[in-house]
Formats: sequence, C-alpha cells, structure tokens
Amino acid sequence: MVGKGLLTRTEKHGLNIYRAKAKKIPTLAGLIQSFASDVLGLDGPLPVSNLVKSDVLSGDELAELEAFMKGSD
Repeated sequence: MVGKGLLTRTEKHGLNIYRAKAKKIPTLAGLIQSFASDVLGLDGPLPVSNLVKSDVLSGDELAELEAFMKGSD
C-alpha cells in the first residue's frame, strides 16, 4: 500500500509506523455517497445529521463533512 501511495511509512524505535495519506473527511464523504448510491439507490448524499452521535467525528468535522458533501453534488 506504500508503493501505491495510500500509506506513508516511518520508523520509530525499530518499528514501522504506517499512516494513511487520505484525508478523513473526503474519504468519509466518498464512502457515504457510494453507500447511498450503490446500496440504497439514492441520488444525492445522505444527511450528515445521521452521524451526529458518532464518536468518530467532532462537531467541526461534521460541519466540514456536510459542506464537502454539499459541494460534490
């Protein structure tokens, strides 16, 4: 995955540390849009309000996600 440019690899204390190169919000927006379209057969994004209780996203990240999804219609 490092060779494909999806991850970066650094070494610390003799251990390889891998980190994703993809940004969190665009990745989530793409997954949500794909799920809505391919699985649910919906045109357009799902409302971000469905994710309000998520422990994965902060309030600022929810706002950023909503703006990102509205901008990619």
